Amino acid sequence: MIIIPGSAGSLAELGLFSLDDDIHPKTLVLFNKKHVNNNKETFITLGPNISYNTGKATVEPVDYSDLNLVWEIVDDFLDKIKAIKFANSRREFR
Repeated sequence: MIIIPGSAGSLAELGLFSLDDDIHPKTLVLFNKKHVNNNKETFITLGPNISYNTGKATVEPVDYSDLNLVWEIVDDFLDKIKAIKFANSRREFR
């Protein structure tokens, strides 16, 4: 699952999904870098960010205007998930 919060609704979904530890390893969250300040206590830094990091999700602060970087991160994440899925499928046949 790839979450790119950009509205109040997507922030609510972000909070909801942060409660499910089973999906964290398969989750990429791209936070808008200009809205994430690690020195400031906000809904994001106190809740979902901590939960996703603890649950082994991939969390990346990124400049949303740098679309090439956003797509690069997404591609890398999808490659990682495919590799894990492939490795797991090979174990099932052994």
